[in-house]
Amino acid sequence: MMLAGILGRLPMGMVGLGLTLLIVSQAGSYAVAGAVTATMTISLAIIGPYNARLVDRIGQRRAIPLLLAVHVSAFLLLAAAVSFNWPTATWFLLAALAGSSAPNLGAMTRARWVGIARSGSERSSAFAVESVADELSFVVGPVIASTLAIAVAPTAPILVGMLALTIGGLWLAAQRRTAPALSGSSGAPRPKGHVVRTPGLGSLFLVMLAMGAMFGALHVSVVAYSQATAPALTGVLLAAMSCGSLLSGIALGATTRRWTLTNQVRLGTVTLTAAILPLAFIGAPMAFAGMAFLLGLNFSVVMIGSFGLAERMTPRPRITEGLALMGSGLSLGLAAGTALAGVIIDAAGASLALGLA
Repeated sequence: MMLAGILGRLPMGMVGLGLTLLIVSQAGSYAVAGAVTATMTISLAIIGPYNARLVDRIGQRRAIPLLLAVHVSAFLLLAAAVSFNWPTATWFLLAALAGSSAPNLGAMTRARWVGIARSGSERSSAFAVESVADELSFVVGPVIASTLAIAVAPTAPILVGMLALTIGGLWLAAQRRTAPALSGSSGAPRPKGHVVRTPGLGSLFLVMLAMGAMFGALHVSVVAYSQATAPALTGVLLAAMSCGSLLSGIALGATTRRWTLTNQVRLGTVTLTAAILPLAFIGAPMAFAGMAFLLGLNFSVVMIGSFGLAERMTPRPRITEGLALMGSGLSLGLAAGTALAGVIIDAAGASLALGLA
């Protein structure tokens, strides 16, 4: 189950960069590339919880192949539209279709862990493992995408990413033993309305929205900072944050939790903010990398705690939907933070954009 989920999530760190590189190579416009990828991200954030509701109702075994068929077809058509210079409007339409049909394999594997884990501490460890898997896709994925785009062809990252998603998704769908129970199978009435109305989930959605905006602003700002100070260290600075997050996720997964999830999120948010504040005032790239590593240590603390709280608050018949809502908050915040930081960087430089983060 874990291997299928990791393989299926590898494209998270590949296809966005691959699509950007493809559009820039064909159209020569970062603005168009950003607008198309933002369209995909926003459609994913809006429609994602409804796809998760479908998964809870009909099961992962039936829902994953349906979502994959639409998503992979739309993405391949989008790659063809860009490559063969179809009207730009079709790029946006296909990007919206691809985003709105993307299967959230991270939420699905977390939903499986809810049924497998025998205690709250086991679920916390499982969610820590899932956060490490998410981070892994964003560490390895961009390297694979950029290598394929340069060494093979601009479309190669998209083709390889869609292949990995298809194999991982179908592999996960075939594993019935760990699949969560269908919504309504227990005989209990299904809660009505949007899952965001569940007590507590609205607040967590706002936390994820802010976290996503912080991620987006931070990523763009770090790239702008490195380009202005030490372009060769761009990868090092981004990797420093990811490595910090990976290490803290592993540590949390290997530790028996002796604190409440609420306190974990509160403390993580405070220390995360404290680690971001000095970045705007650091001029030496290697000192910046060290602080970026300390900053990354706090990412997993907040993310794992937030997903753990979401799992506890969400009614069991809607568990995939509730976890997908957290992903939607991250996606919407990411799109907004990236766009706003880009405007600030153009107008005033990276330091002020780091202040936004």
